[in-house]
Amino acid sequence: MPFEVLDEWTFHVQSHAIENSTASGYVTGAHDYINFCISHNLPLDLTPLTLLHYIAFTSCYIASGMRYFTGLGHFLKGFCPDFDVNRAHSLVQAAIHGSKKIQADPVHQKLPIQLSHLSDLVKLAELSDNYNDSLFATIMSYCFYACHRSGEIIQKSKSKTDWRKVTKCYSLHFPLGYAGYHLPHHEADPFFHGTDILFTHHDIADPVDFLYKYVIKCNCLHGACLAWFIQQDGSHPTRS
Repeated sequence: MPFEVLDEWTFHVQSHAIENSTASGYVTGAHDYINFCISHNLPLDLTPLTLLHYIAFTSCYIASGMRYFTGLGHFLKGFCPDFDVNRAHSLVQAAIHGSKKIQADPVHQKLPIQLSHLSDLVKLAELSDNYNDSLFATIMSYCFYACHRSGEIIQKSKSKTDWRKVTKCYSLHFPLGYAGYHLPHHEADPFFHGTDILFTHHDIADPVDFLYKYVIKCNCLHGACLAWFIQQDGSHPTRS
């Protein structure tokens, strides 16, 4: 392999170290630090003193300042080889912990979905006889019985569809008395090894029955599709 090609491939491999959505957040952190240094007439060097001032500044205005700090290190570490050493400085670590405590928000959690909720949702979907309602009930059934997070099977937005994370139709299978598919990615699987999901029958919102009926509806409306979850208009369901 010529060295020029190897050099290009090196950059290609490095660019896949983090997700695109993560990289966009990291860019914001790097821009914020540069603007901070310029507005306060400080050098861009990532010294312990500059980091202390930046942490104190973000703690006053930005609740997610520590996320910016991570992005700062990702993009500027190459220009400051001592970044990790400076970040580990006792004063910097004290400022980080103090900032997290100051910006700490009380934990708010929604009540968990119960079988009674799932049962009511299924009844409403059956009464409406609407394709998208049936799709939503199917998604909820699968999230409930497989303990999925919605983000594992639903894309965040239409403009940022990552096909590596989309569950494919060809992975669906119906062994006797079961239904299954291949989940290509989740938070604990950063290298896309994937996980095989298998469902059994249940009395309420039976995921096996739901999947079978949904596949029939989807095939009648859209024909063969690459993605598993498709809305009535042919688009992917999103969380936005």
